[in-house]
Amino acid sequence: VYPSPTLQITIVQSIPKLDKVNLIVEKCTELGVSRIIFVETSRSVKKQINLSRLERIAVSASSQSGRIFLPMIEEARFCDALDMVSQEGSPLINVLGLMLWENAKKGIGEVLRPAIGTITSDDRIASSRIPHSAFRISEIVLFVGPEGGFSQEEADEAVRKGIIPVSLGNQILRTETAGLVGLTIAAYEMGLLQ
Repeated sequence: VYPSPTLQITIVQSIPKLDKVNLIVEKCTELGVSRIIFVETSRSVKKQINLSRLERIAVSASSQSGRIFLPMIEEARFCDALDMVSQEGSPLINVLGLMLWENAKKGIGEVLRPAIGTITSDDRIASSRIPHSAFRISEIVLFVGPEGGFSQEEADEAVRKGIIPVSLGNQILRTETAGLVGLTIAAYEMGLLQ
């Protein structure tokens, strides 16, 4: 069974080492992620992803945690994942794209807290492309970089697509930890963890 909650969180994860891939799928499933997309970035570890094995891990984690829905697990190109949040450079109205990036000026909470009810276009990067009316967030797409982080070029491209770079604080976390922390904060702020 695939996800159908009203509020959904997608993790776009730069491909890490194989043992970390399994951990990411297991823990993200337990935390209620709707979708996990593995992408290759400039600093990714280039590994073959065994989607059927990862789906079995998700089934086991879902069963253990009492989840009704399974996350969709897939691979995509980084540019295609960016386009999930943007339609030809204009951010999609109900989708909030966030990139965990150590050079970000805003903390993840600063961006997410207004999204609990509504968020105005003034809170979005590239706000000139968004109608100046409030909109409800139905999905968060959280981009998680590899060890070493996203390159400046990747971050710049994400911003051009309307994705907001956010920080998890002063500490720099490993890729598997950063994604789980970001997911937990997003799920809590969106009311998915009670």
